[in-house]
Amino acid sequence: MKKKIAILFTSLVLILSSNSYANDTYEPEGTNQELPQARIDYQHISDSSFRGTSYDKTITVKSTSTYGNNLNVYVENRGSVTVVFRIDINGSYYKDVKVASGYGHTMSIPCSTFQKVRVHVNTTNGSVMNLNVQARQYV
Repeated sequence: MKKKIAILFTSLVLILSSNSYANDTYEPEGTNQELPQARIDYQHISDSSFRGTSYDKTITVKSTSTYGNNLNVYVENRGSVTVVFRIDINGSYYKDVKVASGYGHTMSIPCSTFQKVRVHVNTTNGSVMNLNVQARQYV
């Protein structure tokens, strides 16, 4: 009988102690602050394994509040020879850079209202290239 009373008493204590904390809430400091807005972007080019003698792609970018007014174009040279990475905007030369074998380069371009951006990569000797080409517009 004493065992039953002891078990009943222990159960009652556990039930009451768990209920005493049921209305307590823990809120870590700073949880009422506004969360930062997620970064939104738009992937224009995602050619992770291009093989060929010349890469040429034209994309249309438009500065918007949704996709932003910045464009990054990245070329990674996985081939064995140096490549020439060139950007033209609205039919006019913008910039070019040589990218050695095993390296990558990013060109950052501010977007205006409406632009046609041409991404062109080739070699000086016509060798087959192995490229990773990415173009992303972001806020």
